[in-house]
Amino acid sequence: MMNEEQKDRIKEIVKNYFEGVFGKKSVGEVEVYGPPEGPHEGIFVHFAKKIDREKYFEVTSELMDILEEKNLWLPIGYIVGIHF
Repeated sequence: MMNEEQKDRIKEIVKNYFEGVFGKKSVGEVEVYGPPEGPHEGIFVHFAKKIDREKYFEVTSELMDILEEKNLWLPIGYIVGIHF
């Protein structure tokens, strides 16, 4: 189970990563879910403007590797959602 500190670290890493890829004004809110909110973990990124979806899917794998290196990866994994 993720604690609030882990969730905050994930939010910061994800926001900074996507801002670096798509630009500062392209990323809105980043939400991290996990028990007890529900049975599954998830990272939901709300983008403030339309982004290149192909590029998004290319870089998502790299982002997951970064989270894993920082021990912020749970055994059942994360689902990254995209919202515009």
